[in-house]
Amino acid sequence: MSPLYRAAVRKLLRSEGAGASRFALAFWLVLAVAFAAAARASAGATSVLAFGALMLPMLVFTVVGRTVGVKGLTLRTQALSAMGASRVQAAASHLVVAALASALVAGVSAVAFLAVAHTAKDPALGKDLLATFVAATVCGATYATYFALGSTFRSGLGRSLFLGLDWILGGTAGLELVFPRAHLRSLLGGTNVASLRPSTSLVTLVVLAILFGVLSILRARDPRK
Repeated sequence: MSPLYRAAVRKLLRSEGAGASRFALAFWLVLAVAFAAAARASAGATSVLAFGALMLPMLVFTVVGRTVGVKGLTLRTQALSAMGASRVQAAASHLVVAALASALVAGVSAVAFLAVAHTAKDPALGKDLLATFVAATVCGATYATYFALGSTFRSGLGRSLFLGLDWILGGTAGLELVFPRAHLRSLLGGTNVASLRPSTSLVTLVVLAILFGVLSILRARDPRK
């Protein structure tokens, strides 16, 4: 692992507000487990849609906050560039760490949720677990780059703004195509995005992750933003 990535990982593990971030992450994880346990008596595995709509975005939001800090990716890029790296390399290092950590947290927590919520009336668990893990992992990485892009606006405050936009517009016909929420809903068995098949939504999430990532780096490399 290069010094840049080691530095980015250290920022993830020992960032400012680490205590509050750990509490927030633990809160959403405990809430997810509790909701999954309650869902066994009613919705069963279909309750994973609620997990994808509420808890997964909040988990990734918290992870990205730990990685890029409350002031956003641009300021973190300045800190790493002081080590001699280019601003592009510095921004990319944080972005990769945020995406990998978010994908892991999203994938594992989604699988755990489904395993707890699953009932005998639901389809075979094995196939559902694999499909859910793939969907949550890819969407977790996409959300990470999405929130990282948001953090480059208004000294980090844009991350919260982007969260609100995803909630409000992610279910709006005609606009939902560019928001992770809508594609995750389709992949978890909910309504499709426009006329897209779930497999197309998966590919779209990958494209969006790359697009958001490139835009994040372009903005973070400019210290004036």
